[in-house]
Amino acid sequence: MVIRLDESTFEKIENLSKSMNLNKSNLMKTAFNEWVLIRESIQLDNLILINKLLFSMIIKEITEEKIKEVASIMSDHVLSLIKIRQIKLQERNYLKSFLDNFTRIASKKRFG
Repeated sequence: MVIRLDESTFEKIENLSKSMNLNKSNLMKTAFNEWVLIRESIQLDNLILINKLLFSMIIKEITEEKIKEVASIMSDHVLSLIKIRQIKLQERNYLKSFLDNFTRIASKKRFG
């Protein structure tokens, strides 16, 4: 596989590979695997990554109305997550209760 890089990126890779004592191929493979893990985590957890510049621009530009709208959406989302976790917990408790009762009844019938 051949990858074309601009000189600046190539120099960064070169310097980083030397400082980490890795050859460029292993460095790129490691970086790619870490990127995939981060990307998968973001997608699974429904997260958004932003850099400092974008965050500071958002803070400067956001209106009070937008803050309230975002807060409302976030609180609805958090409440939904809490409800989902409660449902899952209740399912687990129900299943545990069912299995406990089943084994108790089955053992009485069998050995009772």
